[in-house]
Amino acid sequence: MTTLYVENSVGRSVTEAFNKFRREHDWDAVFQHDLHPEMQERQTEGDSWWIEDVTDKGFAIVSCDLAIVENEDERQTVIATGAQVVGFAQANYNRWTMMRGLCRHWVSIERHLNTRPLILRVWAGGHAPERLL
Repeated sequence: MTTLYVENSVGRSVTEAFNKFRREHDWDAVFQHDLHPEMQERQTEGDSWWIEDVTDKGFAIVSCDLAIVENEDERQTVIATGAQVVGFAQANYNRWTMMRGLCRHWVSIERHLNTRPLILRVWAGGHAPERLL
């Protein structure tokens, strides 16, 4: 079984909904706060430390947007560690829309998750996921 690391901004409800269907997709999802509760506080050291940590654990990151890879240091961490980042095309998607995007494109997302490093943009609608790295 492989694991998704779901950022706080995506939400615990998305994590729990994803896990309810574990039998159908054989993946697990962990919520960022459960693994890194300190992420609820303002970060002074950036995100590279936890990107490295979850990548070392073999987790793929699910983010509400792609801001994580717009920062050059964090993008370089994604590349250097072979991280896998799945980000939604619009940060303003609500949790239902994010879940819809994951479900609608899961077969494609899962196929992309066979490669490292990966930055994948996912839309909620019919637009196919777009590999950015």
